[in-house]
Order: sequence, then structure tokens, then C-alpha cells
Amino acid sequence: MTSPRLHLIHSAEPSTASDQTGCSKEFRVINGGRRRRRSDAEVMKADMAILWQRFVQNVFGYGPGARTDTAIAFGCTLQTACNWHDGLVGPMGYAVAHATRHFREEYDAVFCPEQIKRAA
Repeated sequence: MTSPRLHLIHSAEPSTASDQTGCSKEFRVINGGRRRRRSDAEVMKADMAILWQRFVQNVFGYGPGARTDTAIAFGCTLQTACNWHDGLVGPMGYAVAHATRHFREEYDAVFCPEQIKRAA
């Protein structure tokens, strides 16, 4: 018994546009094609890379040493810091915990702006 194999077929003709569209950030398709509103946690997960990018750029800036400073401050690799600054990936839990402890004002400004508005 052999396992199924995936074959990629190349064509010289351009592909046609699909009429299928992705889900919006607000709704998620679940079993049976039903749609339900996304929870706050799901929306946060989808937006985490961009929010984290804003946070690290607010804290460390955009200069030539910003990515290196980020890597040193969070104890991560330079590649991870570059990915954060480029908005490609979000952080793991340890980085969020570190941010809430050492950069509280900057963290709240990005992740909890409604609290800042209420306090003002």
C-alpha cells in the first residue's frame, strides 16, 4: 500500500480569477458553512503581528540599531526581532510577559488604548 502523492501541474496559461473570497476578520466560517462572529481573542490573534510591530517600533524606533536593541532586550535572535519589526510574526508568551513588565506604558498605548482614553 502506498501513500498518496501530491503532483503539481504547471501550465503556460495564466490562471483565472476565483470567485471565492476569504473570510473577513469579523466573521469565521465553521462546519456546515455557517458563519459566526469572531471572538475578541480570534481578532487579536489575527492582528497580533501588526500590533506587535507597532509596539516594538514605538519602543525601539526605526533606526539602524532598533532591531539589534529589540533582540537584546527580549533575548531573542536578530532574525526574530527583524520579523517583529517587519510585522511578519507575533510574539510568544514570554515576550508579551516581558513587555507588560518592562514597557508598561508603551504596551498599554498599543494594546489597551481604550484604557488610556478613559483615564484622560
